[in-house]
Amino acid sequence: MRKLIILLVFCPVWCLGQTIKIEAGTTIGKLNYQLNNQTYYDDYAVGYYATAGMDFLQKKRINLSSNIGVLKKAGSGMVTLTDALGNEIDKKRDTRGIDYLTLNTFADYNFSERRLTPFVFGGVRLDYAFSSILINKDRDKNRLIFGATAGAGVKYRLVEKVMIGFRGGYLINFNNIINTEDRTFSAVVMFGYSLK
Repeated sequence: MRKLIILLVFCPVWCLGQTIKIEAGTTIGKLNYQLNNQTYYDDYAVGYYATAGMDFLQKKRINLSSNIGVLKKAGSGMVTLTDALGNEIDKKRDTRGIDYLTLNTFADYNFSERRLTPFVFGGVRLDYAFSSILINKDRDKNRLIFGATAGAGVKYRLVEKVMIGFRGGYLINFNNIINTEDRTFSAVVMFGYSLK
């Protein structure tokens, strides 16, 4: 199954790639980490988002895009500090995050063919958690999130082959891992170079 997903994501990219693209920006979200019937890291915190990929099957107003990269989903919250006997000493704000390797394929619908083009997008993604203090290696065997991303943005063609833009989206999870139910948004700047 994993080989089929990887084939579906990357074969069209190398076979039909038309625009090389780099995206970088931030994620804003909360983790809602569950432990001993308590919720932690349920306030918003900032993470990072960086991908590289290609646009392909570009038609007049529609194109597909596949990307690979990394992202951090983060959350913050108040944590109670206790002594060895369990007595409360202090409270402090703490921020934690989970680092993911992400693969995605999006469909973009462009509202015009002008130099400045607003668009909406949606697609599927796979996120693999590879680093976090919240990961318990004995308990958290499944670290793969299946999800979708939807949002909107704007592209601007600087010259014939060079594009810059902005994309904002909501990362929807179909399953949760590591005792979290994260709510995450992304805001990224795009740079693209057309091969054709």
